[in-house]
Amino acid sequence: MMSGMVARGVMAGALVWSMLPTTSSAQSWLNSPVSRVQAGDAANAGSGVPKISPDGRYVAFNSGADNLVAGQVDPSETDVFLFDRQTQTMTLVSHAADDPLRSSSPGFSQTKAIASGGVVLFDSTAPRLIAGETAGYVANSFLHFPATGSNRLISHVAGDSTRSNGECRGRAIDQSAQFAVIACTSTNLQAGITDNNGQHDLYLYRVGWNDNTLITHAGNSLTTAADLGVDAFNGQVMVTDFGHYVAFTSRATNLVAGQSDGNNAEDVFLYEKQTG
Repeated sequence: MMSGMVARGVMAGALVWSMLPTTSSAQSWLNSPVSRVQAGDAANAGSGVPKISPDGRYVAFNSGADNLVAGQVDPSETDVFLFDRQTQTMTLVSHAADDPLRSSSPGFSQTKAIASGGVVLFDSTAPRLIAGETAGYVANSFLHFPATGSNRLISHVAGDSTRSNGECRGRAIDQSAQFAVIACTSTNLQAGITDNNGQHDLYLYRVGWNDNTLITHAGNSLTTAADLGVDAFNGQVMVTDFGHYVAFTSRATNLVAGQSDGNNAEDVFLYEKQTG
């Protein structure tokens, strides 16, 4: 059997906010505001979709505010921000490639996940996130690296740096920040792919190699997409450290060779990177 997928039951959870302990011997707990300006005032627009790094140092979130970062210009409908609790600094994540204070407007950007070190997986319809772009696009997926302040397009054409020919949505990132899972309607993320389902398929992105590998492939072919795609918005996806395993839900009926599936409902599958 070529496929490395088996059906397994899994349980998933999501942490969307945290409480911080004080130094009191009674260890009382306090809420700490994140979406605020440096002076402590509230943001001038709504914020949401918070994601917190495993060590609790970084919080990424969406906001329509234009006063969270001093000097920010040309705000988008929604931008992504990263707050560093250790240094008490706020960074504009969804910025133009040539200016860290300029939003890559117009468009929407949305936080999807965050890894150790504050590496952020996010989606955006905005242009100018990568050098040379001027027009708007359908949603694509990006990684933000706080160490350099740079963004990288990860839903790109195989062997190229341009955006793929479909829509992509970030789904998960491993805590080492070396692997991400994206859901795409694109058919050119990996060379030699046959994809006729017209739906979102899952891909495993490798940071060190800057490439994508099809996860939701037919059981008898590593380069043929399954007969049905995945729910890019509500479907469950989890990835282990270093991308060894990916657990996900799908309605596909041919992910495993010899699979017999007539329930017309989502099932749970496990993808193993080593075997495909």
